[in-house]
Amino acid sequence: MDDEMERVYDYDDPAAWDLRGGRYERCALHGRGWNVYVRGRGGGGMTRLLLVAAALAILVLAGTTAVAMPPVPYFSQCDPRWQSDRLGGDGPTIRSMGCALTSASMVVAYYGADTDPERLNDTILPVIGDGDEDNTIGVHRPGTGEFFMGAGVHDVSASKTIYVDDDFGDDPPGHRWDTIQEGVNNAADGDTVVVYAGEYVENVDVNKSITLQGEGADVVMVAAKDSWNVFVVTASWVKISGFTVTGATQGDGIQLNDANHCNISDNNVVHNYRGIYIESSSNNTLASNTIRGNTFNFCVMGYDLSHYIQNIDTSNTVDGKPIYYWVNQQNKQLPCDAGYVGIVNCTNITVRGLTLTKNHEGVLFAYTENSRIENVTTSNNSDGIFLWDSNNNTLHNNTASDNMYGICMVESNGNTLTSNTANSNNIHGILLACSSNNMLQRNTANSNNYRGIHLQDSSNNMLRGNAANSNNRYGIYLLLFSSNNTLTGNGASNNDWCGIYIDYSSNNTFSGNNVSNNDMDGIYLYYSSDNTLYHNNLVNNTDHNAYDTGTNTWDSGSAGNYYSDYTGTNTDGIGNDPHQIPGGESEDRYPLMHPWAATTPQNGDLDSDNQITPADAAIALRIAAGGSALCDLATLTAADVSGDGEVTSLDALMLLQAAAGVIEL
Repeated sequence: MDDEMERVYDYDDPAAWDLRGGRYERCALHGRGWNVYVRGRGGGGMTRLLLVAAALAILVLAGTTAVAMPPVPYFSQCDPRWQSDRLGGDGPTIRSMGCALTSASMVVAYYGADTDPERLNDTILPVIGDGDEDNTIGVHRPGTGEFFMGAGVHDVSASKTIYVDDDFGDDPPGHRWDTIQEGVNNAADGDTVVVYAGEYVENVDVNKSITLQGEGADVVMVAAKDSWNVFVVTASWVKISGFTVTGATQGDGIQLNDANHCNISDNNVVHNYRGIYIESSSNNTLASNTIRGNTFNFCVMGYDLSHYIQNIDTSNTVDGKPIYYWVNQQNKQLPCDAGYVGIVNCTNITVRGLTLTKNHEGVLFAYTENSRIENVTTSNNSDGIFLWDSNNNTLHNNTASDNMYGICMVESNGNTLTSNTANSNNIHGILLACSSNNMLQRNTANSNNYRGIHLQDSSNNMLRGNAANSNNRYGIYLLLFSSNNTLTGNGASNNDWCGIYIDYSSNNTFSGNNVSNNDMDGIYLYYSSDNTLYHNNLVNNTDHNAYDTGTNTWDSGSAGNYYSDYTGTNTDGIGNDPHQIPGGESEDRYPLMHPWAATTPQNGDLDSDNQITPADAAIALRIAAGGSALCDLATLTAADVSGDGEVTSLDALMLLQAAAGVIEL
């Protein structure tokens, strides 16, 4: 018999599930409980098709009145009566590839049908034809190799196996190719492309639900052509395993884009710009992939929760450390050996004391709430710490430096960032986009390539006591409809362009900020109105200490700002003459004659009586018991005397000790 066909098994035969050594497909034929299992190693598409068709004929014929069983007949493929007949009318001859048909005719004849290979071939032709002329035969479930035939289904397609070897010449009839892309192009949904050992230089576009099976990552290398992406998957139900993927220094080793239910396993992904990159894709499984030596080893990103739902276990490693990708977890602390951290739709997770490098995100929080990131160091990532649609989290005492972005928050609200360092990043130190009601206090964002702290379309945030100095462009930048933010006591000096820049943003308050020695402007307002600025020190900025193209208020009604270039006179520390702000018609009516020296409220003085007493400890204890909902962000921050980013009974105890003179705050 043709080595493409194994056996026809009864539906209930458990041996059918224990076959070894090949790839088996099941065709469930309703009505008689038959299953057909076929092992394929190549070139067997027609054989499988005929076997399925023969099984259908068995159903048709076996449904007739039972007859006495004759001895098992014997037919030969080489019988002159039918050896030259062509399978399917225009396919190979029965002599050359009619093994399955001949064997099936013996089975059918044994059950009493008056048939032989010639007549069975004539019988099944109308059933197996491509009636819808779509170049496929039948109903097929992508990615599983399983197909179904029953009442009302006239068109069934069996999957095939395609072979690729860099030593092959093109031989389409045998499904043999010398490039992986040719194999993919030859495949249909559900097919398998087997890639033999070799080195392949190409960019493979996988747009069908197929299996790509390399002989092993130790013997199959796929290198990027022109340094671009190696595998780009844009179809669902794709499997890729057994490859070393390398050389995409300007692209991705393996990219899934709008691809769901894929399986990526047992690959080595090395020396690419991005190793494995998953975007806008859901429910994919990654297992036993070794990802190392890429500029950014690993990334998951998307635009809704489903895009972050993946099955990625710790058998995947980045530079020798496991990937921790937690979904729907609660009340846990991440282990200390992580190489990548993804926390998705989780609550009360603590990420502490890690060093994370060379991924798209060092730490990813997506749709995660009431969790903490503390004492984490991230460097050489695209985003050191990235929050997407994550609320009420605490980031404390982290170092996010030498990344593309240090700390990035998008559509994330109610988070508290304290005492973090985000220096020397290639773009921005701290970025808030479409994020509101966050508190940023005592953070450092210096020497970044573009902006120290950047707010875009973000409102009702408080920035207090942050340093944004010596950045290559701007210290603090508010862009596009960022409103109702409060910036107080921040430093924005020695930046190459402007200290504070407000662009198309309104109703913000700036007070007590020190803005000096910037190479262009101190504070610049561009097409922004209804902002209030007072008690700011604007000193020795090169072009202008202040510049305003809109209509804004440059004083509190009794005191304005200090300008090192103001030359008016005074008798009480307030200039007698208004200070005209260049750029438009705004003016400071009460310019200060001396730098503003704010009296910093004592840390822990929660009742504003200028002293620490047990009453302050009682307030802190109430906050600890009821959470931040009992107070505004400023009070919450003042109550955190321990500096750990949250208010607990420890803060209340420290206030009691300070009130008794035991410690100083």
